[in-house]
Amino acid sequence: MILSLPERCSMEFNILKFFKDYGGELIGDFDGDFNDFCVDSRKVNAGDIFVAMEGKRVDSHFFVMDAISNGARGAIVQRRVGFPEGSFIYIVPSTVDFLISLGEQIRNLLHGKVIGITGSAGKTTTKEMVNLILSQRFKTIKTEGNMNTEISLPIFLWGALKANSQYIITEMGIQRYGDMDTLSKIVKPQISVVLNVGETHLEFLGDTKKVAEEKTKILKESEIGILNAEDSLIMRYSAPYKIQKFFFGETERVDLRGKILNMDNERMSITLSYNGKSQDTVLPFSGIHFFYDILAAVSVAITCGLDFSNSLESLKAFSPVEGRGKVLKLSRGVRIIDETYNSNPFSFRRALESLKGHKSFLIIITGDMLELGEASSALHFKTGTMLSQIEPDLTIVVGNYSSYFREGAESVGIKNVFSFEDKREALHFVKGIEIPDDSVIFVKGSRGMFMEDFIVVLKERLKDG
Repeated sequence: MILSLPERCSMEFNILKFFKDYGGELIGDFDGDFNDFCVDSRKVNAGDIFVAMEGKRVDSHFFVMDAISNGARGAIVQRRVGFPEGSFIYIVPSTVDFLISLGEQIRNLLHGKVIGITGSAGKTTTKEMVNLILSQRFKTIKTEGNMNTEISLPIFLWGALKANSQYIITEMGIQRYGDMDTLSKIVKPQISVVLNVGETHLEFLGDTKKVAEEKTKILKESEIGILNAEDSLIMRYSAPYKIQKFFFGETERVDLRGKILNMDNERMSITLSYNGKSQDTVLPFSGIHFFYDILAAVSVAITCGLDFSNSLESLKAFSPVEGRGKVLKLSRGVRIIDETYNSNPFSFRRALESLKGHKSFLIIITGDMLELGEASSALHFKTGTMLSQIEPDLTIVVGNYSSYFREGAESVGIKNVFSFEDKREALHFVKGIEIPDDSVIFVKGSRGMFMEDFIVVLKERLKDG
């Protein structure tokens, strides 16, 4: 169904009225004309409104003058700060709460359908696939980068309102109990996708049951939930939500059923079945973790009224996102699998499944998985034991928990495992390792480990092929 949209939805939002209703104190000159909202003074564009945040490390109230000198009309602040003539400040008790209220207001003005995607792994890949499929027929807009929090999503929704998009595709990421309540209040997705539940954010949520409980809260505001039927925790914690549900997976009890027919390092052949019809295709990327993202994306397309077989064929144009399984081809036939964006035990296990049955010389370079709390040591050890599935020829582990990962790997008979607490030592070691022709190098770690530094070193050794 193609939605009918007004010509200029953005005219429905009056920032001066919102200021008045919100109850903050406006000081200075502001006529209500502005471009976008921005929380980084270095990325302000002319006409933006800068929102100053008090972070753990940086208090951006100190950069209000910089933001205005870079072109901002004024700033939203939590305390009175200096500002030049011709600009303004708007003082509120909490700039985070301001953004949340702003997001709620803007969301109520959107005329397009909103899609929310959550899960312990695969959110970005699924979002990109959904956008690729829907954009063939509809005007779409999607969150970029890590715009998946109560700070970034309201700013994104403002852009969606201006764009008059028919489908607004969002990632919704959580860390703590109550996060999804806040995000759902802002985003109110009509279509919600819950991909999977794994050992993520245990430092704050405690165990996977709490993760599942929190993630499935996305269904509270939804008309339809698209759910992974292979995940028992999703099935358990989504059961109380009495909304329409669409299930995907490999079993017969699902709405959209899929199966991998064949898979190698660079492509995979799959078949999907829906409503009595089947479609086979060969896709120019590979990995069982991509397979479930495909099922989720095509499920979204079906609920949006698109033909499932055409939607699947659209994914032949998909290319994995940098840092999320993208394959880099270097000289001498060497390939790097770039999984540097983030890591947790669940996503690590999923990624390793794509390496099963490999015939190449396999090098694993992995860093600490963060935010696992008291379970960190045990989970790193357990994740190390997962290497028994693929038996790499060389494993390099870096970080404070590297010794636990190494011990786990060695406990299941994996040889040639080297651990480094000091990343610089690990980088130096990688500069000297032997890399045979046609090797596969898998690089993964949490965002805070900046594992892309290893890819830089490897590229210096092996020019792009």
